[in-house]
Amino acid sequence: MNDETPVENRNGTRHMERIIRWALAALAAILLALFAILFVQYQAMRNAASPNQRELRWSWTLERRAPLPVSEAPLIHAWMTFDYVNYLFALPPSYLRTRLGIGDVRYPRLGIGDYAEKKGMNVDTFLSKVQAAVRGYEPAAGGGSAPSANAPSGTAPEPAQTTGTNPSI
Repeated sequence: MNDETPVENRNGTRHMERIIRWALAALAAILLALFAILFVQYQAMRNAASPNQRELRWSWTLERRAPLPVSEAPLIHAWMTFDYVNYLFALPPSYLRTRLGIGDVRYPRLGIGDYAEKKGMNVDTFLSKVQAAVRGYEPAAGGGSAPSANAPSGTAPEPAQTTGTNPSI
């Protein structure tokens, strides 16, 4: 009987060790799966909450060229706000609101894609409508065309230089 007890203990200990190993492996697999799910969710939230680096670089490039001629309307993207489009193309603040029939109180600080989704419209279709509205913009009488891409926005043109004597003397 004394000889059988150590063998039974050894088998019982081995069995418990196996159970513990399986439990630890299962726990590690569950933790790994949870970590993967959390990482994927974090990435999705991060991408949805802010424009990516490519969009930020694109935005910076466009701002340096603003105001853009209306022929550049295809540069408009769904992540842009109406306010940003107004700035880029030197449009009057209410132009797109009136032209597209936008009644949202958050206009112009409203994303084009967000607005389309909220209204149940296809984002690409609505984006095409925004681009067409920008292409169809004609400045008020006396304005001619949109300001040059090289002219800084908000500055008055320099007075014409005349040759001859200085009238202030």
